[in-house]
Amino acid sequence: MRTTRLNRCAILIQKNLKKKYYRRKYLEARESILKLQAWARGCLARKEAQAMRIVRAAVTIQRVWRGSKERKAFNKIRNSVILTQAGKLANYE
Repeated sequence: MRTTRLNRCAILIQKNLKKKYYRRKYLEARESILKLQAWARGCLARKEAQAMRIVRAAVTIQRVWRGSKERKAFNKIRNSVILTQAGKLANYE
Protein backbone atom coordinates (compact mmCIF):
# COMPACT_ATOMS: atom_id res chain seq x y z
CA MET A 1 0.00 0.00 0.00
CA ARG A 2 2.86 2.33 0.84
CA THR A 3 4.50 1.70 -2.54
CA THR A 4 1.23 2.29 -4.35
CA ARG A 5 0.72 5.53 -2.45
CA LEU A 6 4.27 6.70 -3.23
CA ASN A 7 3.84 5.78 -6.91
CA ARG A 8 0.60 7.76 -7.12
CA CYS A 9 2.25 10.75 -5.45
CA ALA A 10 5.21 10.52 -7.85
CA ILE A 11 2.82 10.34 -10.81
CA LEU A 12 0.90 13.35 -9.48
CA ILE A 13 4.10 15.36 -9.10
CA GLN A 14 5.28 14.38 -12.60
CA LYS A 15 1.88 15.23 -14.05
CA ASN A 16 1.91 18.69 -12.49
CA LEU A 17 5.48 19.39 -13.61
CA LYS A 18 4.62 18.26 -17.12
CA LYS A 19 1.51 20.46 -17.08
CA LYS A 20 3.55 23.45 -15.95
CA TYR A 21 6.20 22.83 -18.64
CA TYR A 22 3.74 22.48 -21.53
CA ARG A 23 1.62 25.40 -20.32
CA ARG A 24 4.70 27.63 -20.31
CA LYS A 25 5.67 26.42 -23.81
CA TYR A 26 2.11 27.11 -25.02
CA LEU A 27 2.07 30.62 -23.52
CA GLU A 28 5.47 31.45 -25.05
CA ALA A 29 4.32 30.25 -28.48
CA ARG A 30 1.07 32.19 -28.14
CA GLU A 31 2.93 35.36 -27.15
CA SER A 32 5.27 34.98 -30.13
CA ILE A 33 2.33 34.54 -32.49
CA LEU A 34 0.55 37.59 -31.05
CA LYS A 35 3.69 39.71 -31.42
CA LEU A 36 4.10 38.58 -35.03
CA GLN A 37 0.46 39.34 -35.80
CA ALA A 38 0.73 42.79 -34.18
CA TRP A 39 3.86 43.52 -36.21
CA ALA A 40 2.19 42.39 -39.46
CA ARG A 41 -0.95 44.43 -38.75
CA GLY A 42 1.21 47.44 -37.95
CA CYS A 43 3.04 47.10 -41.28
CA LEU A 44 -0.25 46.85 -43.16
CA ALA A 45 -1.69 49.85 -41.30
CA ARG A 46 1.41 51.95 -42.05
CA LYS A 47 1.28 50.97 -45.72
CA GLU A 48 -2.42 51.84 -45.93
CA ALA A 49 -1.88 55.16 -44.15
CA GLN A 50 0.92 56.04 -46.58
CA ALA A 51 -1.35 55.20 -49.54
CA MET A 52 -4.08 57.43 -48.07
CA ARG A 53 -1.59 60.29 -47.65
CA ILE A 54 -0.49 59.93 -51.29
CA VAL A 55 -4.09 59.95 -52.53
CA ARG A 56 -4.92 62.99 -50.38
CA ALA A 57 -1.85 64.83 -51.71
CA ALA A 58 -2.79 64.02 -55.31
CA VAL A 59 -6.36 65.23 -54.76
CA THR A 60 -5.06 68.46 -53.19
CA ILE A 61 -2.74 69.08 -56.14
CA GLN A 62 -5.60 68.43 -58.59
CA ARG A 63 -7.93 70.73 -56.64
CA VAL A 64 -5.43 73.58 -56.56
CA TRP A 65 -4.56 73.14 -60.25
CA ARG A 66 -8.20 73.08 -61.36
CA GLY A 67 -9.03 76.09 -59.19
CA SER A 68 -6.12 78.04 -60.65
CA LYS A 69 -7.16 77.09 -64.19
CA GLU A 70 -10.77 78.13 -63.60
CA ARG A 71 -9.67 81.36 -61.90
CA LYS A 72 -7.55 82.28 -64.94
CA ALA A 73 -10.46 81.56 -67.29
CA PHE A 74 -12.86 83.58 -65.13
CA ASN A 75 -10.48 86.55 -64.91
CA LYS A 76 -9.94 86.44 -68.69
CA ILE A 77 -13.71 86.57 -69.33
CA ARG A 78 -14.17 89.22 -66.62
CA ASN A 79 -11.44 91.43 -68.04
CA SER A 80 -12.92 91.05 -71.54
CA VAL A 81 -16.34 92.08 -70.23
CA ILE A 82 -14.82 95.04 -68.37
CA LEU A 83 -12.96 96.19 -71.48
CA THR A 84 -16.09 95.79 -73.61
CA GLN A 85 -18.21 97.73 -71.12
CA ALA A 86 -15.53 100.42 -70.79
CA GLY A 87 -15.46 100.81 -74.56
CA LYS A 88 -19.24 101.13 -74.76
CA LEU A 89 -19.30 103.64 -71.90
CA ALA A 90 -16.64 105.71 -73.68
CA ASN A 91 -18.88 105.85 -76.77
CA TYR A 92 -21.83 107.17 -74.74
CA GLU A 93 -19.88 109.99 -73.12
